[in-house]
Amino acid sequence: MNNDYCEKNIWPDNTPQNNDEICFFCTTPFQVMGAIAIVINENLKNADIYIYSSFNGYEKLVANLEQLRAFRNIFIIDYKKLRLEVDLTSKKFLIIKKALMLLLYIKNLIFLNKTADKYLCVNAAYKRIYISSNNFAGRIAILSYIKRKLPLEVYHYDDGVGSYYGSGDIDEIKLYDKFFRKLFFGNQAVDIPFTKQLFSTDFYQSVCKLANATYPKNMKAIKKMEPLVRCKTNDLIISSTFSLTMDCSIMQRFVFFETIYAEDYNSKGCNVAKQIVSLTQKTVGVENIIFKFHPRDKDIDSSLPHIENTSVPFECFCYFNDFSDKVLISNYSTAVITPKIFYDQEPTIVFLYKIMSDYLIINVDTTIVDALKAIYRDKSKIIIPESIEELAALLEGLR
Repeated sequence: MNNDYCEKNIWPDNTPQNNDEICFFCTTPFQVMGAIAIVINENLKNADIYIYSSFNGYEKLVANLEQLRAFRNIFIIDYKKLRLEVDLTSKKFLIIKKALMLLLYIKNLIFLNKTADKYLCVNAAYKRIYISSNNFAGRIAILSYIKRKLPLEVYHYDDGVGSYYGSGDIDEIKLYDKFFRKLFFGNQAVDIPFTKQLFSTDFYQSVCKLANATYPKNMKAIKKMEPLVRCKTNDLIISSTFSLTMDCSIMQRFVFFETIYAEDYNSKGCNVAKQIVSLTQKTVGVENIIFKFHPRDKDIDSSLPHIENTSVPFECFCYFNDFSDKVLISNYSTAVITPKIFYDQEPTIVFLYKIMSDYLIINVDTTIVDALKAIYRDKSKIIIPESIEELAALLEGLR
C-alpha cells in the first residue's frame, strides 16, 4: 500500500486543516467508520483513536489503520481490564457480579487521574472528545478533564439507531452514575454539555416528535455529520480499513436481512421464517436476491446466496452502492434505515414484523419505522404486509 498516496489525499495541500488535538473512543467497526468520516470531512490532522478490544477482528482493523495513517495515534483499550470479567453468569451470582462491578467503578472514580493516565495518552491536550456509546474509557477521559478543570468539548457522534432512540442512547446517564459523579466531582460532572453529531438530524427530530421526547437539557447543538463522498481515495480508505478484498457491489434487486432466529422467534416462528425465505426466493427468483446474515449469527444457511463477509458493516455496502432502486426485506433490522440516513437514498423497505407478530419473543417498537416513514419523500416505499399471502402478492408486483 502506498502510504504517501493515502496521506496526501486524506489531507490535500490546498485544504485548510484543523490542528486541534482531538480523540475518538470506538467500541465497534461502525464507530470507527464514523470517526474516519469526521476526520476526513473536517480535516482533523491531530486526531487520536482509542479502539476497544471487544469485537472480532479489532487487531486487523488497528493494523490497517496504522498503515493508512489517518490518525495520529492509535491505542487499543483492553476492555477486560476496565471491567469485571469473571464467570458469574448464573442467575444466583448475578447480584454478586453487579455489586463487584459497582465497587470496581467506584474505585476507578476515586483514583480517577491514575486510571486515566493508565489508558490515555498523557501528553495529549484534547480540545474535543468524541464518543458514541457509554464505554468506560470515554467516560473516564471526560471526567478526568472535568476534575482537572481543563477546557473540553464533548461530542456524541452517530452510533446507528441507538443514537436516535432507545435504551442505548448515550445521552442518558444512569441514576447510580449521576450519584457518584456528583459525590466525587460536583454538579458539573452530571449534566456535561455536549454536541450531538448525526448523519440525519431530520430523522432524530422525527423520532423525538413521535416519541414525545424532549431534547436533553445539556445538549448544546445538533450538528450534521457528513458521510464519506465516493471517490478513489475514499474507496481505498474504506477497502483497506475493513480488509475488503471482494467486490462490494450488490447487483441483485432484493436484499434480505436475516435475523438470529433463536433470539427473535419461538420454535414455530423459526419454521414460518424459513417458509418466508423460500417463498421470497421462489417469487423473485434466486438470481435476483442476496441475503445479509447477522454478524453474530453462528448458524447461517450457507446454501442461500449471501454476502460472504458477515463482519463487514452494512454501512460499507451503503458507501459502495446506490440502494434507491433496490428492495430491502427485514423482520425489523435497523440496518435498513442506513441508506436513508447516510445518503438520503430511498429504497423500498418491506418489514415483516406484522406477519411474524404471533411468533416474536422480542418487543417491536415501531417508533423507528414511523419516524423513517415520516422523512421519506415517497412514503409508499415503506411497506408492512400483514400476511404471507399479502407478501407474496407484493413481491410479485415488485419483481
